[in-house]
Amino acid sequence: MTTPVLETVGLVHTFDDGRRGLDHVSISFLPGTFNILAGANGSGKTLFLRHLVGLTVPTEGTILLNGAPANKNWNLARQQMGFLFQDADAQILEATVLEDALFGPRHQGIPHEKAEKIAKESLALCGLDHREEDLTSLLSGGEKRRLNLAGVLTLGASILLLDEPFNGLDQPGVEAFLRILIDLQRQGRTIVLVTHDLEKCLAHSSSLTLWHEGRILATGSPDQVWDEIPRAGVHRPCVGRENWKELTWLPR
Repeated sequence: MTTPVLETVGLVHTFDDGRRGLDHVSISFLPGTFNILAGANGSGKTLFLRHLVGLTVPTEGTILLNGAPANKNWNLARQQMGFLFQDADAQILEATVLEDALFGPRHQGIPHEKAEKIAKESLALCGLDHREEDLTSLLSGGEKRRLNLAGVLTLGASILLLDEPFNGLDQPGVEAFLRILIDLQRQGRTIVLVTHDLEKCLAHSSSLTLWHEGRILATGSPDQVWDEIPRAGVHRPCVGRENWKELTWLPR
């Protein structure tokens, strides 16, 4: 039996006013899978991602990374888990593309020559090797999103946590970003992606988890949870359950 690469057990987050943002969330993600989280605004998806990388502390529950508690060594855990925020600009810290990709390796104390090699390889994976000397302020929205991804890859992330990565992207931007994600999954990385836009990427998913008021409403393959999609406050694409594998913005 395959051991989950990432798992939560009974995760609870209680706000100061007593409301529960997460209510006993238990879920696991297998290595090399493409997992989609969907639900209405405020259903707990982003809060859940923040817990996974230690940006928010749970009231109760456990986060397991490769079977071990993640809070035993958050620095190591954050190297293995790359988190892309909704706002691409908020994750860009340097003036040029290469300098931004170098930010993580440099702060890890990696020697310059090796850090530059890592940064350039990550930029190439994300289709930005021709933009290394360009100003980050001149990048398109899709290019900024790919630079965010390159930045977390420089740290060796094997689990990618993405919060609404398609927001604000046009058709070419979505296609370029989605192609990279699929390639990274094929290389063995695990994808956990929050989105409202099921029609853009559902065809590539290993699992679909529906959220409602801080709880998991349903989880399974898309055809298994198809009938529950409207209950999660998410638009269900206008195709039949049997046609969910057609839901992608990549050309067929």
